[in-house]
Amino acid sequence: MEEHVQYPAFRKLANGKVLYKINSKDHFEELQPMGKRYLHFSMQAKQYPELLRIQDMLQCLEGHYVEACETEWELAYALGGKPA
Repeated sequence: MEEHVQYPAFRKLANGKVLYKINSKDHFEELQPMGKRYLHFSMQAKQYPELLRIQDMLQCLEGHYVEACETEWELAYALGGKPA
């Protein structure tokens, strides 16, 4: 799967509330809503379970994650996606 991924890839939780920007096989950013703003987190995967989480996001398996677009990410980031 990895060789076919084009980064950045954008995903969101199936409920649409949390957005993800996957920058590489071991790094992603997350925007979590807090009121009318978003909190921004940067995650560097170092352990195997964290790497599997990124693979799950990319593959959109079991309906937990769905594809998102860059525009969704940029709009949320503009609404206060500052590093937490």
